[in-house]
Amino acid sequence: AEDIDLEETVLEVLTKPEDFEKVRDALKQKGYVPSTAEVSMFPQSTIKLIGEEAHKVINLVNSLEEHDDVQSVHANFDVPDEILEQES
Repeated sequence: AEDIDLEETVLEVLTKPEDFEKVRDALKQKGYVPSTAEVSMFPQSTIKLIGEEAHKVINLVNSLEEHDDVQSVHANFDVPDEILEQES
Protein backbone atom coordinates (compact mmCIF):
# COMPACT_ATOMS: atom_id res chain seq x y z
CA ALA A 1 0.00 0.00 0.00
CA GLU A 2 1.21 3.50 -0.78
CA ASP A 3 -1.10 5.40 1.57
CA ILE A 4 -3.76 4.65 4.19
CA ASP A 5 -6.42 7.16 5.26
CA LEU A 6 -8.78 6.59 8.21
CA GLU A 7 -11.95 8.70 8.28
CA GLU A 8 -14.32 7.82 11.14
CA THR A 9 -15.29 4.22 10.27
CA VAL A 10 -13.84 4.10 6.75
CA LEU A 11 -10.32 2.94 5.97
CA GLU A 12 -9.13 3.97 2.51
CA VAL A 13 -6.06 2.22 1.14
CA LEU A 14 -4.28 3.60 -1.92
CA THR A 15 -1.96 1.46 -3.99
CA LYS A 16 -0.71 1.06 -7.53
CA PRO A 17 -3.21 -0.73 -9.80
CA GLU A 18 -0.80 -3.62 -10.33
CA ASP A 19 -0.64 -4.18 -6.52
CA PHE A 20 -4.40 -3.96 -5.97
CA GLU A 21 -5.13 -7.69 -5.68
CA LYS A 22 -2.14 -8.38 -3.41
CA VAL A 23 -3.09 -5.57 -1.02
CA ARG A 24 -6.80 -6.52 -1.03
CA ASP A 25 -6.00 -10.18 -0.36
CA ALA A 26 -3.54 -9.28 2.42
CA LEU A 27 -6.19 -7.16 4.14
CA LYS A 28 -8.74 -9.98 3.86
CA GLN A 29 -6.24 -12.44 5.37
CA LYS A 30 -5.86 -10.08 8.36
CA GLY A 31 -9.63 -10.16 8.89
CA TYR A 32 -10.67 -6.90 7.22
CA VAL A 33 -13.83 -7.18 5.14
CA PRO A 34 -13.97 -4.42 2.49
CA SER A 35 -17.34 -2.82 1.80
CA THR A 36 -15.94 -1.95 -1.64
CA ALA A 37 -12.69 -2.71 -3.38
CA GLU A 38 -12.00 -1.16 -6.74
CA VAL A 39 -9.40 0.40 -8.96
CA SER A 40 -10.20 4.09 -9.39
CA MET A 41 -8.63 6.95 -11.29
CA PHE A 42 -7.32 10.02 -9.43
CA PRO A 43 -6.10 13.19 -11.16
CA GLN A 44 -2.46 14.19 -10.81
CA SER A 45 -3.47 17.85 -10.91
CA THR A 46 -6.74 19.61 -10.14
CA ILE A 47 -8.46 22.82 -11.21
CA LYS A 48 -10.12 24.89 -8.48
CA LEU A 49 -13.62 26.05 -9.41
CA ILE A 50 -15.78 28.53 -7.50
CA GLY A 51 -19.02 30.39 -8.04
CA GLU A 52 -21.00 29.98 -11.23
CA GLU A 53 -18.26 27.89 -12.91
CA ALA A 54 -18.45 25.32 -10.10
CA HIS A 55 -22.25 25.09 -10.35
CA LYS A 56 -22.12 24.64 -14.13
CA VAL A 57 -19.52 21.87 -13.94
CA ILE A 58 -21.39 20.05 -11.18
CA ASN A 59 -24.60 20.21 -13.23
CA LEU A 60 -22.75 18.86 -16.26
CA VAL A 61 -21.24 15.96 -14.29
CA ASN A 62 -24.63 15.15 -12.73
CA SER A 63 -26.24 15.12 -16.19
CA LEU A 64 -23.53 12.85 -17.57
CA GLU A 65 -23.81 10.44 -14.63
CA GLU A 66 -27.59 10.17 -15.13
CA HIS A 67 -27.28 9.35 -18.85
CA ASP A 68 -27.98 5.68 -19.63
CA ASP A 69 -25.03 5.32 -22.00
CA VAL A 70 -22.44 6.67 -19.52
CA GLN A 71 -20.68 4.10 -17.34
CA SER A 72 -18.50 6.44 -15.27
CA VAL A 73 -17.37 10.06 -15.14
CA HIS A 74 -13.87 11.21 -14.22
CA ALA A 75 -12.88 14.82 -13.61
CA ASN A 76 -10.05 16.89 -12.16
CA PHE A 77 -11.94 19.82 -10.64
CA ASP A 78 -11.77 20.91 -7.01
CA VAL A 79 -14.93 22.53 -5.64
CA PRO A 80 -15.33 23.90 -2.09
CA ASP A 81 -17.43 21.68 0.20
CA GLU A 82 -20.07 24.35 0.78
CA ILE A 83 -20.85 24.45 -2.96
CA LEU A 84 -21.03 20.66 -3.13
CA GLU A 85 -23.47 20.65 -0.20
CA GLN A 86 -25.69 23.18 -1.96
CA GLU A 87 -25.85 20.97 -5.05
CA SER A 88 -26.82 17.76 -3.21
